[in-house]
Amino acid sequence: MTAGEFKREDLARTALNYVVQDLAQTAQLVSRCHGIRHVFFSGGFCSTPLVRTIITADFARRNMTQYMQGQVRYYISALITR
Repeated sequence: MTAGEFKREDLARTALNYVVQDLAQTAQLVSRCHGIRHVFFSGGFCSTPLVRTIITADFARRNMTQYMQGQVRYYISALITR
């Protein structure tokens, strides 16, 4: 595909995904560094359902990844201590 074959809407959605995922990642990393358990987003930026969906999915994916890594570490340490 060439650049001319992409619709403007596709490029706009990709840019929005990038910005929102970067914002969510930064918020999650800062909250972990400071021991904050809950992160809230507010304002006009979050009023769109698409932005809320992207933030929710990104947090859920990161939390699941962290949970799975913890489970693997626990399983490996259980195997080593036997």
